[in-house]
Amino acid sequence: MKTKALILIGILIIASSAAMIAPVMALTSTTITGNPPAEITVTVTGNIVNWNLDPSLPQPIENTSFVTLSVTTNYRAWTVTPSDGLDNSKPGPSKGYMAEFNGAPNYVNPGIDLGNPMSVSVEKVTPGYTNATTTMTGSPSAIATGDGSIHAAGVFSNKNLIFNQESDYTDPVLTGGEYYQIIVTFTGATP
Repeated sequence: MKTKALILIGILIIASSAAMIAPVMALTSTTITGNPPAEITVTVTGNIVNWNLDPSLPQPIENTSFVTLSVTTNYRAWTVTPSDGLDNSKPGPSKGYMAEFNGAPNYVNPGIDLGNPMSVSVEKVTPGYTNATTTMTGSPSAIATGDGSIHAAGVFSNKNLIFNQESDYTDPVLTGGEYYQIIVTFTGATP
């Protein structure tokens, strides 16, 4: 009986040691998902001051060296659209045209407009976007569009904006401190 008790105690000791040594495992998992919101930042740097609108120059007169466009976006399908927002109480019929401005807070009304509307485009130098030219009259249309490729998201820095303006001998010289002006607004959008 003593032997049976010792064997039973030995089995209990071995069984309890084995229970303490045996690894305990529990498997569980979690799924993590996320997607950032579409973001776009458009920065336009520079101005064109005292543009030589000489009608004897080859037409249209192109200006490519003073204003740049930068786009930062995490979305592959995006647009940048220029428009004439009719700032400073610019008369509606002058939309898209350089109009008479006298340096006061508002455009001259009634004033004189150049006979031809301005057009705008952006240089194409990197993959990821397509470019186009738009005339500033009517409904605005995009001058740069993310082409949906993997290269279309990112930073496009300091692309030259190209402004074209025709000047004709019928466009009068303004006197008394007035000059022709247009304020172009650039809007970036993601769907």
